[in-house]
Amino acid sequence: MNYTTHDIVQGSDGWAVHRSVHLNGSDAAAMLGISKFKSRAELVREYATGVQAEIDPATQKRFDDGHAYEAAARPLVEGDIADELFPSTVSRTVEGLPLSSSLDGFTVGGRRTWEHKTLNSALEAALRQQEIPAEYHPQLEQGLLITGAESALFSASRGTPETLLTVEYRSNPELREKIIAGWKQLQADVAAYIPETVTAAPVAAAVEGFGALMLRVEGRVLATNLDAFKAGAEAFIARLPKPADLQTDQDFVD
Repeated sequence: MNYTTHDIVQGSDGWAVHRSVHLNGSDAAAMLGISKFKSRAELVREYATGVQAEIDPATQKRFDDGHAYEAAARPLVEGDIADELFPSTVSRTVEGLPLSSSLDGFTVGGRRTWEHKTLNSALEAALRQQEIPAEYHPQLEQGLLITGAESALFSASRGTPETLLTVEYRSNPELREKIIAGWKQLQADVAAYIPETVTAAPVAAAVEGFGALMLRVEGRVLATNLDAFKAGAEAFIARLPKPADLQTDQDFVD
C-alpha cells in the first residue's frame, strides 16, 4: 500500500501544520454528520477559515487524561496481541483526496491499527456486547483505507487492566465509499464557503435622568427640591417612547 508515514509527534506544532493541509480521520464522523462532538457545519467553517474553537480548561483536562489512559493501555493491548503498537501519523492521496490519520498504534508489519478512547458508560455497554458505536467507524475505516491494514483494534479504558475493553473492527466497503464521496463534497462546500455576517448586538443609548429627590427634615421640613423633582420626572416620562413608537431592535434595547 502506497502510504506515507510522517515523522511528527502527535499534538506538536508540526502535527498541527500537517493536519491543516489534510482531510483527517478524526474529523471523518463530523464530515458524515454523525459526530456527537462537532457538527458538519462547524467542520466546514474550520476547514474554510483555519480557525478552530478554543479549548477550555475542562476540555484540555479531558484530552490530557485521555492521552495518559492511552499510554497506560498501550502495553496492555500489546501483551494481548503479542505485537508492538507504535503511534503513527500516516497519509495517502485517494482519488485526489489528501487523506490522513493519526493512529494511536500501528503494528510493525502493518496488519493492524489501534485506536483508544476514554472509557465511559456508553462505550462500556457497547463494547461488552462486542459492538463499536457507529460514530467511531469512519475514523477506523479511514485508517484502514490509508494503510491497507487488515483490521483495526478499538479499545476504551481508564488506563488500567480492569477497565480495558477491546473490540476488533473489519473494513466496511460501503462506508469506505461514503467517506470518499463525503470528503469530495466537503471540499466543494469549503470552496464555496461564505463567512457569516456578524451583526453587532444593539447597545442601549444613554438615557438622561431627572436628578434625585432631596428632602431634609428636622422636626419640620428644612429644604426640599420636590417641585423641581416633579417637573423633571414629568419631563422624563414625556420623553419615553410610546409602545407604538418601538419599531427597531435599537428602540427596544434603549
